[in-house]
Amino acid sequence: MTRRKKPAAPARITEIQRKIDVQRRRSLRPTVPVNTHASASGSLIEKKRKNEKRHKARKEWEEL
Repeated sequence: MTRRKKPAAPARITEIQRKIDVQRRRSLRPTVPVNTHASASGSLIEKKRKNEKRHKARKEWEEL
């Protein structure tokens, strides 16, 4: 009879802790209004600036 290998418990625990840390960081992220795409006013340059600013803010939260 061959014996089964025990699951790598420490590796599984660290993976679960990493997932929990990601969820915790995401919960700290500020909420975004639902209808951000509703406003059609503003020039293309303003829209690009707004999207760039939003992207930069999200990237900063991802890197926490």
